[in-house]
Amino acid sequence: MDCDIDEVVTEVEEASLHSPFPLDVAIAVINDCFRMADVEPVRDADWERWQEQLGSLWEEQMGIVAHLLSATSLRWVTVTALRSDGGDRRDELRRFFERIEPLTAEMIRSNSFRREECIRRWLQWCGAKIRGENSKMSKRRLEQLDYRATLAEYQRAEAAREEELESRMERTRKQKTAARGWRE
Repeated sequence: MDCDIDEVVTEVEEASLHSPFPLDVAIAVINDCFRMADVEPVRDADWERWQEQLGSLWEEQMGIVAHLLSATSLRWVTVTALRSDGGDRRDELRRFFERIEPLTAEMIRSNSFRREECIRRWLQWCGAKIRGENSKMSKRRLEQLDYRATLAEYQRAEAAREEELESRMERTRKQKTAARGWRE
């Protein structure tokens, strides 16, 4: 089943995302997707281990993803993709959360680019195709949306700006030193 990402985004915008679901509810929602697809859900021990390893940001992300699955057609797209894939995607689920790691629930809720990035990464995880896009187009769009890349670019720009500022200050010091020599 192809996913109409514009339709999902519209559904998300229409469904008010006030706050992420509590962790136990989020786990139930995600495990229900596995069950509806006739795939074994994530084991409790794995959820507990991930909670220890991934921390509070993961809990937020779980809650907002569960909200997305509950309020949109993303749930049925997920179930259909998991059912047609037939593979075990439970371990890959943890990697999905690692891939969206810097995104907070607030960012996903309030920023359309972060929301689209989260939805696209989810679709990538579950193996769903995006209607009107081939895999190359989908990958390119994810690269454009990638918040980690945006942060890295920002950090490089800040470092370059600071380097330029230091260079300017050094040139100014040298000019003042040279000018002082002429006056003395």
